[in-house]
Amino acid sequence: MTDGVNATDTVRISSVQPLRISALRIYRLTLSIRFSLPSCQNFNFFSKFYAAEKEIIKKCGTAAKNIVYYYESLICEDRMAYIVFDMEWNQPMCAAQPQKGKNGVKLSGEIMQIGAVRLSDDGEIEGSFSLCVKPRFYRRLNKRVRELTGITKEQLAASDEFPAVFAQFAAFCGERPTLLTWGFDDVPILRQNLIAWGLGTEICEESYNLQTIFNTQTDGGKGQRSLAFALEHFGIVPELEAHDALHDAYHTALVAKRLDLAEGIAAYGGGSSGTLWEHPLATDSFYPY
Repeated sequence: MTDGVNATDTVRISSVQPLRISALRIYRLTLSIRFSLPSCQNFNFFSKFYAAEKEIIKKCGTAAKNIVYYYESLICEDRMAYIVFDMEWNQPMCAAQPQKGKNGVKLSGEIMQIGAVRLSDDGEIEGSFSLCVKPRFYRRLNKRVRELTGITKEQLAASDEFPAVFAQFAAFCGERPTLLTWGFDDVPILRQNLIAWGLGTEICEESYNLQTIFNTQTDGGKGQRSLAFALEHFGIVPELEAHDALHDAYHTALVAKRLDLAEGIAAYGGGSSGTLWEHPLATDSFYPY
């Protein structure tokens, strides 16, 4: 225990001083949970606490959020974790006029929100991540993107720029992440944004499109099934609105839990030219909304 804070007391923190939780208090909280409960319970408890107190934690600033994400990654550092992630990105008004970042990379889209859910190797949800990104290259919010996501320019203006957000995302992912997405767009867009900012792309090296695993383990189809299709296939009722990065990542994680991820990854990549395995960005078939 640390400074008298225990796991039972933490559920009452918000009712005692909801707007006065400091980064130090959150740090003490994480220590108390980590050393007072078995690791499997740590995640379940902390995940529930974080979900309930996320808006309050945000008021504590970047230092507090970094502590939260670092805490989550510490528990996972000695084992592989699946990171189911989704992104929302702003796009040029015209596909023929993409902006260029550092190293001359053309940006098909500038990331404006990253959402992710961590799954253990046995498919249990262990934590979540969600942050918006302040734009640098596409400062004007595409009308179609704004209508689709509901994200406002005020939200983006109040957020950190991509390098700071990515550092927090990387901390959340831990040392040995396996990235899982629903669709081929997210990883190439992430890679483009990393290069545009002069950052390393190592995090993209182990990534898999769950659409291919879903197809292989269901009807063997080659088409791009929507996430809504997969949810319906497994009888999963969507709990949250779509086109929010964390919401979509969460629903994707629910689908992932129904798949044999280890087997799917081992057999991944067997497609031929013209099938689902081709990346749209690699074939110039990716366009703005």
